[in-house]
Amino acid sequence: MTFAAPWAFGIAVAASIATVLWHLISTQRPERALLPTARFVPAGEAQAISRTVRPTDLLLLALRLLALLLLGAAFAGPRLGSSRVGMVRVIVADASRAAQSDVGDSVAALWRAGDRVVWFDSSADVAVDSGGRRASRAVNGRLSAGLVRAHQRVPELSQRSDSLELVIVSPLLREEIDAAVVPLAARWVGRVRVVRSHAPAARAALPQKTITVEPTPADSASARAGAAVVWWPAARDAKGPAAHPDAVWAGDATVVRQLTRLPIAHSGRIVARWSDGEPAASEQPVGAGCVRRVSIGVPRAGDTELQPSFVALKQVLEMPCGGVGESATDAQLRGLVRDWPRPDVRLGARLHVPPSSTTTLWLLALAACALLLELFVRRQAGVEQ
Repeated sequence: MTFAAPWAFGIAVAASIATVLWHLISTQRPERALLPTARFVPAGEAQAISRTVRPTDLLLLALRLLALLLLGAAFAGPRLGSSRVGMVRVIVADASRAAQSDVGDSVAALWRAGDRVVWFDSSADVAVDSGGRRASRAVNGRLSAGLVRAHQRVPELSQRSDSLELVIVSPLLREEIDAAVVPLAARWVGRVRVVRSHAPAARAALPQKTITVEPTPADSASARAGAAVVWWPAARDAKGPAAHPDAVWAGDATVVRQLTRLPIAHSGRIVARWSDGEPAASEQPVGAGCVRRVSIGVPRAGDTELQPSFVALKQVLEMPCGGVGESATDAQLRGLVRDWPRPDVRLGARLHVPPSSTTTLWLLALAACALLLELFVRRQAGVEQ
């Protein structure tokens, strides 16, 4: 039997030692002796405290020690069996459009029996073994989705392991890193390391066109040749729909300003969305390039286009076709890797892993029986302590 919180059983052992010492100090009635001056002694019951070498009331002592040890074992979170292993890995592997074939090779090399593999793209799912190499999907990766799913596996794995290691296998592009990645990695109780795979080959520098009117045949020809044609109509004039506070996000960029939703039909891959989830920009492949439609109207008056958040949004909306961006910077990844377990936590104590409920209930029931029997024996013997 092992314990998730052995300190609780240690407290019970200390209380048992104190109980034994308590029994060494016994309270006894002195022997009666008739004295001629006894009539001058006030009426009452005389007692004397004496120290003994051997504990008194051995049956009571045994019942009290048994109850204390059973309670300590119950609160310590007992686990039966010896199937625990030293360390288990949770491998968070990239299956998005940024992943190359070497991601699967790295996962197969790292995986051991008992490990879990979390494959992520825009969402995440779990594979029990490494046999299922996943083909990458043409969607943006979200590392935070994989980390959330990895945290969900911790209670299950901690039942049979002493430590957990988080291994991230990904090219770690900027588009895959959001504000939740580093805090999620910091919450991990064990080591965190990164196996960085190869990033997709960068696209050749191709002309990028931003137009304010509907694409012409010449624009379509440029897209077929490999250019990214961005159709971004100019802001409406005073006769158009009025701008109002709204939010739009694309990649890591979020803009909250006075904006107008332009009536443009979207098709293909969604690049940006409004705060309610409606498409704000989409990308339609055309030949070797694409046409990207943007329905974000920016008022002519004001400094919206000068704001850093809008500049970041514009960079995302005007990136090459396919949207595969640059690798994450060191500043984005700072705090992601940790070569040692967190020193301020113990695995079982921090995770609040439920112990074996059946064993705990049996121990509590036996402790209750021992206390009831102790009460009965104490009353029968007339012992006051």
